[in-house]
Amino acid sequence: MTIGKTLKLLRVAADLSQGRLARELKFTPGYLSLVEGGKRQPSLSFLEAAANRFRIPVGLLMLDGTTVDALAPKQRKLVQQIRRDLIDYILMGKFGTTPRDAPRPSAHSRGRK
Repeated sequence: MTIGKTLKLLRVAADLSQGRLARELKFTPGYLSLVEGGKRQPSLSFLEAAANRFRIPVGLLMLDGTTVDALAPKQRKLVQQIRRDLIDYILMGKFGTTPRDAPRPSAHSRGRK
């Protein structure tokens, strides 16, 4: 799966139109369409905004573009497991709220006392 396909999967699972997601990310719908269609490589600022919106690490978006054939067996297995976990996460809809609506971790859960 490509970055664009992953973004589209996240967007559709969140029941967002391209226009609405583009506005939330402060990019144009045309740009989002090109990225989703694999016709444009997304900028880092776009990937960061999308990852923030869907509450996932930006690395997960880039991981799907990784070719596993050249990896060692243990690395290949790890990448494939992370991909499956990302798809499970998408299907469970845990990213449905915007970051500002998401529950904030308490000071205790962040390791502070």
